[in-house]
Amino acid sequence: VLKVVNKPALVGWAVKCCAQYLLANLKAGDIDEVQINLLAERMKRNYRDVMAEAASIGTIVHAYAERYFKGLKPAMPRNEFARNGVEAFLKWIKEHEVKPVEVEYRIYSRKHRYCGTGDIDARVDGKRVSLDYKTSSGIWPEYFLQNEAYMIAREEELGIQYDGGIVVR
Repeated sequence: VLKVVNKPALVGWAVKCCAQYLLANLKAGDIDEVQINLLAERMKRNYRDVMAEAASIGTIVHAYAERYFKGLKPAMPRNEFARNGVEAFLKWIKEHEVKPVEVEYRIYSRKHRYCGTGDIDARVDGKRVSLDYKTSSGIWPEYFLQNEAYMIAREEELGIQYDGGIVVR
């Protein structure tokens, strides 16, 4: 559902990825037409490669958090960026009392016709919340829309009332 929400920051980010690729791969001096064409084609794809790497890091951090809340004592990731994400997650956990109700739960709203997977339905510092964690470079408005949609569907499905939602970066 949220793929239709305009994300103007992504345009600038994609252009930045192209420029970074160009600067890393173009050396001073003459290059021929084939090399120019190849460089342009690779520049156009670079943001997808960067996005795939970021998604992989997010997957690793999410898997760690899921295993952590299921009491499985996951191993610390070897990748520096994934490890940073896990360390930030663990720091946040230490700062709050978190009691999971359900981890990685499916939601479906018949009324609004959408579905998804929530990260954690929990009690945090005594309040019932939908907890969503992100590994992005920032907190974006659509994250709150996503979390609110999870709460609306859960309230519809289970008749429960949330005290709020939390997005943890």
